[in-house]
Amino acid sequence: ESVSKIVRNHLINVGGVEEAVVIGTQNKLPARSAAMTNGTTSHSLDYDDTHFAYLGHPSVAVFPAALAISQKVNSSGSNFLYSALIGMETVIRIGSWLGHQHHSTGFHSTATLGCFGSAMASARLLHLSKLQTSYALGLAASCASGLRVQFGTMAKPFHAGMAAASGVESALLAQAGLVSSLN
Repeated sequence: ESVSKIVRNHLINVGGVEEAVVIGTQNKLPARSAAMTNGTTSHSLDYDDTHFAYLGHPSVAVFPAALAISQKVNSSGSNFLYSALIGMETVIRIGSWLGHQHHSTGFHSTATLGCFGSAMASARLLHLSKLQTSYALGLAASCASGLRVQFGTMAKPFHAGMAAASGVESALLAQAGLVSSLN
């Protein structure tokens, strides 16, 4: 898909430390960039999972983030899967709590909630403390973005990539000492 090629080529051109695989290529990119391109590609054909409790696609944000951080820290496969499941559970529970009104008022739940799941999966893989994980979630909340008005454009699958990248970045920054509100 064109959107996948555009995002992937841009991030390959940006470059950086080779930490995580770009699916479908021989390239590796920094974890955040790999999460973004893999998340965008995962959602580009829109044949991904749908969770009807909150009307979103949880895996396209969570799995690319978990994969990127897992590769960055050389995690085991079982730790990757467990962390991804924690991220998926986070997205679904927040989405269920917000309900369908979140979607019907114009927000793209895949993006706005996906960053929380990707942050949780990343925090688990990075072995963040409870406080650091809270900061990561606070940072992810500041990054949560995505509007349904973008449906039908390349921005829609890019939302999934943004959510994956935002979760990765939020967890890494919390690990480095960046703090956010605990509220």
